[in-house]
Amino acid sequence: MISDDLFPALVEGAREAVWDSFVYAHRVTKHRVPEEVEHVWALVETGTVRLAAEWRPVLARRGISLRVTGVLIHQTPKAHYDHPKDGPVKPELGDLLVVHDHIGVAPSRRALLLQAKRMVNGVPTSAPDVHQEYLYRHWPDFTLHGRGAGRPAAPYLPGHRTISPNSGGSVYGLVDDYAQPHGRCAICHPQHLYLFPWMAADPAGPALAAGAEDLGSLLTNMLYSTAYPRGRAAQQITGHLALSTVGAHNNHFDVTVEELLRLAAARTTSFKRYPHIGGTRGRSILCFQDKPSGGPPLPATGEAFIPSGDGEDRERPPETIEDDDDGGMSVLLIETGSESRE
Repeated sequence: MISDDLFPALVEGAREAVWDSFVYAHRVTKHRVPEEVEHVWALVETGTVRLAAEWRPVLARRGISLRVTGVLIHQTPKAHYDHPKDGPVKPELGDLLVVHDHIGVAPSRRALLLQAKRMVNGVPTSAPDVHQEYLYRHWPDFTLHGRGAGRPAAPYLPGHRTISPNSGGSVYGLVDDYAQPHGRCAICHPQHLYLFPWMAADPAGPALAAGAEDLGSLLTNMLYSTAYPRGRAAQQITGHLALSTVGAHNNHFDVTVEELLRLAAARTTSFKRYPHIGGTRGRSILCFQDKPSGGPPLPATGEAFIPSGDGEDRERPPETIEDDDDGGMSVLLIETGSESRE
């Protein structure tokens, strides 16, 4: 799909994009250090633009098209399940859905759910959420409740979702409060050569930076089929969505990814300034997209997203999150297209 010899340039560019988003979050925050929502917002805004700028020329040399879309949705769906000790609980499904779609000779999709956590010196700063950790470690059957895709908004698909074992399909995104934003200057601060502000930790164990992978490397590895998967393989679904029944091929992860993508796309069609497009988007939905140029056609998925305009639609997100509103999830969507087996 994408040649291995492009990996060094791609991973270098992805790391710079992650650093840029980290610096941006620190520059605009009103807090001592940015909150999690501010880091996710910076990642889907600044990270989207920088990732596309870094990757486009590298991929273009091999005739590969690229489009990157980032969406911030403050609220996040809750995964309702029965905890073995505490009974019914509903932790967050995740803070960010990361997806790579590729079309061409070998079309594919890889996706993962990322739960953000702040850390200092490689250790989370807050006590673990035992219900969320149990979800990511064991992935018991769960349901989603609340608003789903469509106009008017319909509920999420009913029924239990079985996505275990979820190898590669979820990570903890650890963002370091201790890292200094100006530390990226390799001349003044050589630690930029080895310090990464975002780490991706395997949820099978404790949420620690030790043994984790930097986020730039993770994003790049999602473009490849690796022995240890980064992201979980999923089917791209173009038609009606339905959870398979017992005894049929399980498509619950595929459907969950597609449902979250469609919901995010549906919510980006609403602008304050253009109510005839779809109503009031409000400040809680921000969409950023780097448009493709030339090369093979790209997946149709990203065409459904309408980026935010200037002015009010680009305001910094509110500092609080409405806990009861679960109408979607933030998204980082990477789409590539190639007419060869490159």
